[in-house]
Amino acid sequence: MITTEINATIVETLRKFKLKPRYSNEQNDLQKHIFEEIRKAVPDTYTVVRSIEGKGKPSVKALGTSFWLDVEIRDPETGGTQIAVEVKWIKPNASPAKSLEETLGQVAIYSTIYDHSIAFVLHEGKYNPKQRDNDQQLIEQLAKINVELIIRRR
Repeated sequence: MITTEINATIVETLRKFKLKPRYSNEQNDLQKHIFEEIRKAVPDTYTVVRSIEGKGKPSVKALGTSFWLDVEIRDPETGGTQIAVEVKWIKPNASPAKSLEETLGQVAIYSTIYDHSIAFVLHEGKYNPKQRDNDQQLIEQLAKINVELIIRRR
């Protein structure tokens, strides 16, 4: 499968998989669940790596520092990196601004070396449905750098 098809498969999976009723924390619970869902969705020939597992953790080095992505999908033929996934959980009653800023900044950085970057946000925080005037422009801008934003709410 080509990168675009694999990316579409992952995006579709992340939009539709069944969320657990409760997550205890972002890294060891939500990220792990998403990793498992991606692993099930892509062919076995693809390597799927979580950033907390052992050596060779996926990262992007830029601006004098390292940015550690949560999940990386690697090409089976070349071993090269193809898709980066960043996972964020906005906890109940939390302000979403900082988490969204961080997530969007990270995937923009990942887009410099990955064919596709996906930002997955489980948004259970504060939300004002009247503040959506620029949603479409944001989605269009992200698409120009091959970034997909997936926000799931419960």
